Amino acid sequence: SIKSKVDTLKIEKSSLDERLRGEVEARREMEEELRHVKKSLKEAQRNAADERSKAMDADDAINDANAVRQQLIALQHAHAQQGDEMARCKMELTNIVSDERSTSALIARLQEVKETLAAREEEL
Repeated sequence: SIKSKVDTLKIEKSSLDERLRGEVEARREMEEELRHVKKSLKEAQRNAADERSKAMDADDAINDANAVRQQLIALQHAHAQQGDEMARCKMELTNIVSDERSTSALIARLQEVKETLAAREEEL
């Protein structure tokens, strides 16, 4: 009877030891899985931060490109205005040259008339 109680307690202890080993092993596996999950989470957070950084860089690049585009449009507009101004200046210069030629021709003609009149006066 005491022997049977001791044997029962030994069996019970053996069973409890087995359960404890199982629980310890399960806990060890869960801790390992938790370490793995934490490591994966850190990597995911790092990747998310990298992606956010890339998105911000892309946004900055888009803003820079838009600013350059606006500057290019302004330069094209200024170039067109300069071209228009250049065309007006050329036209004015052409008119001035034409007026000078006309004036020179008129002066030459007046000189001819003057000389002709002077010659006729002498004849008279």
